[in-house]
Amino acid sequence: MIKSAYEVKQIRRATTVVDTDYREIGKLIREGMPEIEVDGLLASLARRQGHMGTMRMRGWNQEMPTAHVLVGETGTGLSCCETPVNGIGITPAMPQGAGFGRVVRNQPIYIDHGVAINGYHSDQTRTLVMGKLDATLARAHACSRDILKHLESVIRPGITAESLFETARQMAAESGLADHFMGHGEGQVRFLGHGIGLEIDELPVMAPRFNLPLEENMVFALEPKFIFPGLGTVGIEDDYRVTADGVERLTLTEQEILYI
Repeated sequence: MIKSAYEVKQIRRATTVVDTDYREIGKLIREGMPEIEVDGLLASLARRQGHMGTMRMRGWNQEMPTAHVLVGETGTGLSCCETPVNGIGITPAMPQGAGFGRVVRNQPIYIDHGVAINGYHSDQTRTLVMGKLDATLARAHACSRDILKHLESVIRPGITAESLFETARQMAAESGLADHFMGHGEGQVRFLGHGIGLEIDELPVMAPRFNLPLEENMVFALEPKFIFPGLGTVGIEDDYRVTADGVERLTLTEQEILYI
């Protein structure tokens, strides 16, 4: 769980690639474009910069694509995976990620994008929109940003992984968004984030009963997300390193809705 200076350097390289991809993809998306085409463009952008083409997972027999690109309601379905947002993909043989949904004006374009550089991962989510986002979704996105900003101010060595989840859950509840936080209905999951490194889903896990105190140079992703059936999914995911007296955000893209 504790990364060396070399490992942190590799993760920084990966966050730079992801940031470039988000900056470029907004210039390429067009109205009516299928999710799978956006997915392919992201993969191309990442590969040009050294993404090794796959991402390794800890769970047995689990795999995932480079990005989950989900427009509007396609991002709200339930999943057999322990994840708040999954997509349905293009075949039951790989029932996740981008499908045949198309970019529509005023609907959220949810992109959860990861890359691996020299074996080390970065994992980042941003919400894009062509036009104007629904007011409910915009309010939920603001809550995601507020959760991250607050956690950035309190994380330091000694704080427990469990407490980060509980703080985020409470903030979502106080905003009237508890029923949509990290999923909905039976698809609601009980975690906020996960370690990253040689695998994209390492320890620590920000979840109930994971009361491990954080230590300097632990690296993890935090991903407060909100899912609204019939409307879409919004959220932010960023990567962090625990420092001697606080936390450093490693991912670089602004924590705002990305308008295209």
